[in-house]
Amino acid sequence: IAMLCCLQPNAALRGDVNGDNNVDVSDINIVINEILGKGGTYNADVNGDGTTDVSDINIVINIVLGKDVPETHEYVDLGLPGGVLWATCNVGAEKPEDYGLYFAWGETTGYAKDEEHKFSWSNYKYCNGSAEKMTKYSTSTAFWHPALGTSPDGITVLEDMDDAATANWGDEWRMPSLQEVRDLTNTGYTTTEWVTVNGDSGRMITSKSNGKSIFLPAAGSRYDSKLSNEGYDGSYWTRDLGLSSLRGSSLEFDDSGIVYFELTSRSVGQSVRAVRAK
Repeated sequence: IAMLCCLQPNAALRGDVNGDNNVDVSDINIVINEILGKGGTYNADVNGDGTTDVSDINIVINIVLGKDVPETHEYVDLGLPGGVLWATCNVGAEKPEDYGLYFAWGETTGYAKDEEHKFSWSNYKYCNGSAEKMTKYSTSTAFWHPALGTSPDGITVLEDMDDAATANWGDEWRMPSLQEVRDLTNTGYTTTEWVTVNGDSGRMITSKSNGKSIFLPAAGSRYDSKLSNEGYDGSYWTRDLGLSSLRGSSLEFDDSGIVYFELTSRSVGQSVRAVRAK
């Protein structure tokens, strides 16, 4: 099974609509003409969202001006009730089978599987060295830093600044909600199969409505400095806090065919698969 990720609509050079190996005013004019219905055979959908509009013009202008342009990441419409589009690879990955980066819940800096980092409460961003001293995202006084007062903040959904997908891929992307992940794995909407893609095992999730698929590699998870269950288990964060202030909600699956939802310690390093609105 072969899938592609993070492609750019114009293979040679992003923004080079006419294929002359330069990004200049002529490319801007072509995009404008495509929008006005005066175009020819060019692919002027620079950002790969399926339409040619002013956002494509802006990208080419920014390239001409030498400004940074966000990377384009591929996505799939699985026709699910929530209506979101699912990225075809993990945050930090270049291909669907790549593991990408591991993130603690609420942290935006990720680490590769062999990269040195200790995932623990002592290193977690939103506590003061222990699970009993949370400094953000808490609904219980038992897990709230006393210096912040007696009332927890009560925030149960990651803010954009703490969303690993948004922080790494831009404002159009975010981590999925728990409900969106439930829809993704609902047997009424999708089928799931344990497969191997280019040597990496994981779950292929296929829409029953349109036959499109995404592959979630079984990247395991990281606690302390160790990577556990690589190739056997998949652990993917949602943006929702769990019932306990110490845990985030996540999607879990393994090679036995079981797909379930877990409340996982926020300090554990897990995979992130991003979504975006249509």
